[in-house]
Amino acid sequence: SALSRVIWKTSLEQAPMQVIDPPSEWRPLRFGNQDGTPTLWYEADPDSGLKARMVFLVFTGEAAPPGARYVGTETFGQGGFIVIHCYVR
Repeated sequence: SALSRVIWKTSLEQAPMQVIDPPSEWRPLRFGNQDGTPTLWYEADPDSGLKARMVFLVFTGEAAPPGARYVGTETFGQGGFIVIHCYVR
């Protein structure tokens, strides 16, 4: 089905690996810091059913998860000293 291009967001846990359930037809757009909360914005077709996706939050110097797609990098903490890189699979 054609992507309806509805923009959604999901607040993420501050955990290295987690599962989210966006619609099966989706396209990650941006990873960011919204009021201290790691957040993933994406386009999705709300009529396409849900599909579990793995989200990985990786610190600088750690290995990127194999087979996962890079979404973005954001800073957290006072002064932005914590740098987190987001991947999805």
